[in-house]
Amino acid sequence: MIEFIDVETWARKEHFRFFATGEGAVRFSLTQPLNVTNLVLFCEKHQLSFYYSLIFVVTQTANGMAGFRQRLQNGQPVEYDQVHPLFTDLSSGDELFKLVMGKMHNELPVFVGKTKTQVDQQQCYLPVNEFMNRDDILNITCYPWGNFSSMQVKPVTADVKDNAVPFIAWGQYQQEGDQFILSFYMEVSHCFLDALHIYRYKMALESAINVL
Repeated sequence: MIEFIDVETWARKEHFRFFATGEGAVRFSLTQPLNVTNLVLFCEKHQLSFYYSLIFVVTQTANGMAGFRQRLQNGQPVEYDQVHPLFTDLSSGDELFKLVMGKMHNELPVFVGKTKTQVDQQQCYLPVNEFMNRDDILNITCYPWGNFSSMQVKPVTADVKDNAVPFIAWGQYQQEGDQFILSFYMEVSHCFLDALHIYRYKMALESAINVL
């Protein structure tokens, strides 16, 4: 379900108008360390894919915050009731990744099981008909070969319109003492999200991981 936002009565009216047009139209990004210790232990205990499990928690947390479900459509702000993960997946022995249009479920083990089946059955690398022209998504990827301090993703052409879909990525988790930490990158539209919201998202994400 999608709802159109009334800009005139919106508390974010001034910020939205500045960041949606002209010189203020920007995306901003931030890379932070994320403690995933409890998720690593949870996945080991229940024999679940860490990657798919983190995709679930990342998307579930985003669905709990309005700014991560808000998008631009023809210059107008809208809000979805739920977003779903569009993520990369690289099969063992392959050098070409798949883009997988995932579907959220209420329970983590259910999501992981159905996602694994979906990935195994998907034959096409880039099933563009499944995700092109969709805004109710989170773009998600990972760099599983090591850590990183920053990441940049740029459009090929300068006239590509931003529909405000967040881009989220993470690196391989590293053991630091008895903790497992990974680099967590977020790139969002300033139309809907500020640094405070990124901070709150990270706190909510770590809380969700810690109660598994």
